[in-house]
Amino acid sequence: MGLQGKNISEREKAVLYYHIFGGVTDWNLLYLLADNGKENGVTNPSLVSKWKHSEKVENALNEIRQKWALITAEYQEKGKDIARAEIIEKGDNKRTKTADKKPISEIDYTNPINQTKKLNELINNATDQNEVLDALKVIISSQRADKESAKQGRQVRAYIPINCTDCPLYQDIKQKNLK
Repeated sequence: MGLQGKNISEREKAVLYYHIFGGVTDWNLLYLLADNGKENGVTNPSLVSKWKHSEKVENALNEIRQKWALITAEYQEKGKDIARAEIIEKGDNKRTKTADKKPISEIDYTNPINQTKKLNELINNATDQNEVLDALKVIISSQRADKESAKQGRQVRAYIPINCTDCPLYQDIKQKNLK
């Protein structure tokens, strides 16, 4: 077989690139492609394993992975540089005066009533249908949760800690000690 040689062929390299960049993990398919695609598509698993773990394939995979890491790092750095240039070009990095900013409201959004009001405001002022849909989904899910808890008769109970002097156990002991 041609795949058992010491030097890696261009076809094998192409298949390994396909594995790394294309995300193909079926080594049987990769072996078939590297071996010029046998007619019947049947391979011996031991040959596939030997080829996969051969020194030439592992070296080529390491080399491709290193290239991939360099390309990714370079691309990310270029992306950051492009983003910085766009920000500078748009002038988005200019600071606005604090007087120009609207005051931050002191609304407690942990309160369900305030949450509903804000969602209704978002729905009424939205320009994008996706924003409206997202807000409606949140409202519907909260309504469903309320209905479910009402059906099950669950109540949320909050227990407030009492002082020692108000505790019935403390009062009983105190009365026993006074007698």
